[in-house]
Amino acid sequence: ALDALRTAATLLQPGLAASNCWLQTGRALDALGESDEALQAFDRSLAEALPDQATTTIRILAAFQKANLLNRLQQNEKSLEALEAALGDFQKTRPAGLPPAFESNLLISKANLLILLRRYDEAAAPLEEAEKARPELRTEVSFWVQKANAYFYARRFQEALAPPPPEIANHPMVLALRGFIFNSAGDLDSGRAELLRAAASAANCGDDAMAWTGVGLAQSGLLNYPAAVEALEKARRLNPALAAADPTATYALGTSLVALQRYDEAWEVLKDLPDTDDMLLAKALALQGQGKAPEALQMMERIAPPLPTTPLLSALSYWIVLGALLAAVERPEESLQAFVTASDLAQQPAGATLRLSAAV
Repeated sequence: ALDALRTAATLLQPGLAASNCWLQTGRALDALGESDEALQAFDRSLAEALPDQATTTIRILAAFQKANLLNRLQQNEKSLEALEAALGDFQKTRPAGLPPAFESNLLISKANLLILLRRYDEAAAPLEEAEKARPELRTEVSFWVQKANAYFYARRFQEALAPPPPEIANHPMVLALRGFIFNSAGDLDSGRAELLRAAASAANCGDDAMAWTGVGLAQSGLLNYPAAVEALEKARRLNPALAAADPTATYALGTSLVALQRYDEAWEVLKDLPDTDDMLLAKALALQGQGKAPEALQMMERIAPPLPTTPLLSALSYWIVLGALLAAVERPEESLQAFVTASDLAQQPAGATLRLSAAV
């Protein structure tokens, strides 16, 4: 197919047919793993597309394919640039050759890229726009998870914890993520444990990777780490793409592996996650377990120190881990101060679970 496309490309004049030929060439090269050549082909497709209505669909598809490839190559800034070009072209022309739902796909992809780029405050807006265009998205579990995560990473907990639509309220993933967010927000009195237990006790998830992800999240939140790893790894086997797209589930798997002292596996799972404070802390714990205290401390130093508004359990975890790492690199005075801070915080009623750890 590639040989035929390359032959055709040399015979065509600039315009719709040539642009489409280079688009298909790029797709073939991408399928063969020739990423650099595929990017060049997509660029050629865009260059051959004359600025008229006839080539709009090809321009949008070429920019979208280029964005997807750049995303897989972890060139997320360039990927976002290509994706925004495709989205802008679509919204300006709305070509008949592409279904209206294509806009929602572009908006969802944009939100995912914004999260990867740690532009959390911007990530929810494209998802809200996608839902306005396609109201039926609100009852899709995968979309609800994306939107809840976007609010969560932006620390917009009230919106992240808004009641889900009744059609999906009892799905294990929805139950578990709500419990998980309650936990991260430091709200332990709003039915968190009941949500997690309901998700963990899902009787038969079959081949539903999203449901198994919910079970794993719930088991992690209930500190049942072997069961969490089993469920989350099953979800990854059933749908590798889903696992790769959900940083919350990957974080839960990584922290469960840390708790089981499987540090090398934990680091492989955690290392490519977006650097939110929670995930930086998990990465530091994995590095600490590998005996890499200096690297773990560097990871901790990228976390913003807790504020009075920081959830108590998150603040306690920060100061205890920081204290241990400072001790490991022979900075005892700073280490002691971190532990004193943790011990003081742990005197609050909600800190009772970590009071002994801080004191030790």
